[in-house]
Amino acid sequence: MNNMIIANAYKSDNNNLLKDAQHDLYGRHVSKIFEAAKFKLIQADSILNANFLITKKARDIDSFDHRILQNAHDIIAAAYRYRYDDGGQLNLFRRDITIQDYYKIEWARWFDKELDSLLGYSLFVRAVVECVIYPNSNLGHAAEHSICYILISHYNIEDWGYPDSYVKIYK
Repeated sequence: MNNMIIANAYKSDNNNLLKDAQHDLYGRHVSKIFEAAKFKLIQADSILNANFLITKKARDIDSFDHRILQNAHDIIAAAYRYRYDDGGQLNLFRRDITIQDYYKIEWARWFDKELDSLLGYSLFVRAVVECVIYPNSNLGHAAEHSICYILISHYNIEDWGYPDSYVKIYK
């Protein structure tokens, strides 16, 4: 079973309903991270007519161990909660949908936009593909570290996240 690690990433990160909604979409989103990066790499390789070995290897991947991108996903999820958590407050104007479904819809919508933005970082794209292609190797671990470092910097997590969590591990 694919699982998001449900933990507190910052002070007041205690909206378990939002975390559960993110957890429910974890498998889909982790797959999207790789598939989107893979597509972007293949597209760039095609434009350049480069025929990189990494592109050939990426094309051949149709499944991978989700844990490779787990921290990356969880950092993105923490950034969403930090920016948009409403504390689970009941919205009287949202009567036709449960709060859990509302969280899923909003999280998925933001995630897709955010992933599109992250794909603008060529280092992010390459690192995502490398960590999946070279799992459990020095190159794969370096790529995982690179992804999380990029995300920590992108979201300025050192300013709001617990200093002993992702910031300590990847800075």
